[in-house]
Amino acid sequence: MLFRIAKTENEISLLCLAKKNGVFISTGESAQRQVGLNRGALVCIEATVEDWRKRKNGETGKCFLKHLSTEIQSLLDNLVALGQQLSVATEELWWRLEGETTGVWV
Repeated sequence: MLFRIAKTENEISLLCLAKKNGVFISTGESAQRQVGLNRGALVCIEATVEDWRKRKNGETGKCFLKHLSTEIQSLLDNLVALGQQLSVATEELWWRLEGETTGVWV
């Protein structure tokens, strides 16, 4: 997840640098692929959290990991926090790809 966030921030930095220097760069493949990969990762996070919730509550059968449930929940909480960071970075990248702005991006 940290890799996804770093790659997204790198794409944002490249777009900002090009804008600042008045250079046109194609925002096609690399940045749009990054947005797609990030959205896929966010869907996986949501599915994982939902699956764990159902397993922990016994909705999908007996939970065999009850003795590890607090540790698993802690890991999932960290994953959700990283997912929120990734979501913010992805939305910013998407905004920079789609938006026709004037002036300098800060």
